[in-house]
Amino acid sequence: MEHAAQYLKENPSIRVQVGDYADGRGSAEYNLALGEERANAARNALIAAGVDADRIQVISYRKEANMHR
Repeated sequence: MEHAAQYLKENPSIRVQVGDYADGRGSAEYNLALGEERANAARNALIAAGVDADRIQVISYRKEANMHR
């Protein structure tokens, strides 16, 4: 994470999207919330390392979206 944060600080025009996939063991709502929670943890780590919060978007994907990759 430190390497990514340093790169982003050195390149202030770059915006990032942090996403996470949850597996299908829970309900769709649970999995979306879990994915968002994990993506937010990564976002918060980048912010704590000095990356501007406005440059980071968080998204959570359902298992079904992962099946098409």
